Amino acid sequence: MGHTLRLATRDDAPLLAALVRDAFRPVAEEFGFTPENWPRHASFTPPERILELMDDGHRYVILECGGAPCGCIAYRYVASDPSAPPDARPRVAGRPVEAATLHLRHLGVVPAWRGRGLGRALLEHAVAEGRRLGAQQVTLGVAAVDLSLQHWYERRGFTLTETLPYDGMPCQVTWMALALY
Repeated sequence: MGHTLRLATRDDAPLLAALVRDAFRPVAEEFGFTPENWPRHASFTPPERILELMDDGHRYVILECGGAPCGCIAYRYVASDPSAPPDARPRVAGRPVEAATLHLRHLGVVPAWRGRGLGRALLEHAVAEGRRLGAQQVTLGVAAVDLSLQHWYERRGFTLTETLPYDGMPCQVTWMALALY
């Protein structure tokens, strides 16, 4: 059964929120993330958060398998301004951007469709879009405790850039990057 990708619209926010929640729920369960200890974890994403991210420049792509939604990814291109002082540079996830960047979030495939290369297809689509836009790197953050996800990205060429506490989360975040130049 084949898959297709389509650019999401604002009308897709409820569908995207459901896809993100379903795709990230196993992670929350595995590591004990709850609405109380990490209310902004992807597994608790409401449609309003999707709309906020869209308003902030994130583009969402919906993956459909056999005509049914089965995954998604969001990305935002941020141009760099190396001449600006660090505190005046564009930011991604609160961090200054040093090079033209495509920042990813919400790459997820619902559990029933995993293990078929669909996550890789979403990632490859986003990386191709980053190249098309002129990004020098693709970045993302993952829960530092999720070593299997870090290894998944490493097998696709990403390298760890740093691990830091972030935004009141119950664990640290590992930041990763893929050089495109």
